[in-house]
Amino acid sequence: MPILGVSAQAIFTRAAFFKDRIDAQLGSAALRGVELLYHSNAPELLAHVYYGLSEAYKTIYLTKGNRTDPLKRAAITCAAISAVRPIRPPLSMNNIEKEEYIYVNSMFGVRCASSIVGRVFDKRPHDDRRRIFRSLAGFSFPSVAPILEEARKNNGAITTEFQLNISTEEESDINILIELFWVYQYLKIPEQWENR
Repeated sequence: MPILGVSAQAIFTRAAFFKDRIDAQLGSAALRGVELLYHSNAPELLAHVYYGLSEAYKTIYLTKGNRTDPLKRAAITCAAISAVRPIRPPLSMNNIEKEEYIYVNSMFGVRCASSIVGRVFDKRPHDDRRRIFRSLAGFSFPSVAPILEEARKNNGAITTEFQLNISTEEESDINILIELFWVYQYLKIPEQWENR
């Protein structure tokens, strides 16, 4: 169990979720014709980082025996993706200033979160979505550095048992994401405003 208290089956299931979502992201119409790739072990790495952050967050907020609610799962999913940034352009790519390259991991985070809490971003105005993508691209989670370092050294494999402690800044960033998803669930989409 590379994340203390998390079963191998839970890691496997979460990795399968990430693999499915990465493949859907790279196959989406928005990224058609854009060269992007990810390491074959990225879904498993994301699962370890997700559970590392989740377990650390639970030690602060969760009562023993309770489960993490969907808003927290969505927020921690985005945090894990922001920390790992699994999707990348090929090394040979010269023009990495395209929005698709800059925001691909943020878009991936939103796609994963939306599959957990519902489609809260799809109908948002373009500028609104871009602000969210820029924010997600700026998040940093230094507490996961030991997991990332082990993955780099072992071609993506995680064998050490980790128990993370998140900083107050990381805790704050996760809380900001939770509140963001909460607010977006209650905001009306523009099409609904016209029908009032």
